[in-house]
Amino acid sequence: MFKRNKPIKILPGFLIIAFSGILLSILLIRPVGSHPHVFIETGLVVQLSDEGITGFWQHWAFDEYFSAWVIDDFDTDKDGKFSEEELKHVYEGTFTYIKQHGYFTRVLKSDKEIPVTKIENFSAEIKDNRVIYSFFVPLEIKISQSAQDIIIAVYDESFYCHIFFPPDEVGFDGNPSSWKIEYTTQELPEFSFYFGFLIPTAVKLSITPL
Repeated sequence: MFKRNKPIKILPGFLIIAFSGILLSILLIRPVGSHPHVFIETGLVVQLSDEGITGFWQHWAFDEYFSAWVIDDFDTDKDGKFSEEELKHVYEGTFTYIKQHGYFTRVLKSDKEIPVTKIENFSAEIKDNRVIYSFFVPLEIKISQSAQDIIIAVYDESFYCHIFFPPDEVGFDGNPSSWKIEYTTQELPEFSFYFGFLIPTAVKLSITPL
């Protein structure tokens, strides 16, 4: 049987209210105080054909800390590059899980979303002690007579990764001479994330046949 040596002190009402207010404030500011663990700089190259957009290349350059982990874990022969076997392990160990998140990539055509369900030609290289992923997002967007607006956004809704997107410049490959191409950036408040604190910025492409 336990003996109570000292009486339990009841906090005055005003202290309870003050403590509750402090606790509530901590809970409210916690999302703002959180921070990402991985930082990614991006590159974007849109692939064009005679009929429209066939997809786009993404290039992700990771911060030095994440890069060091990938290099240490997956460049097993320590030769400064990834062999085919090592590349397979990089892909399976660090990249496949984001498939369920659409590869952090969102594509809209005329305000209608095109789900990103697969990527192609994944590769990884080590350059200046940083790991760079490259991969192709296949699309089949045919453009006939009028201008077509395509929106591309890349972000991690969990904010575990901070993705610097859009890049300073967008590249075009394939057959860009057949098209009049304009692009700008646009915020997407309807897709705000991380408790509504963050709004993704997208690349808005306007492509018209010549």
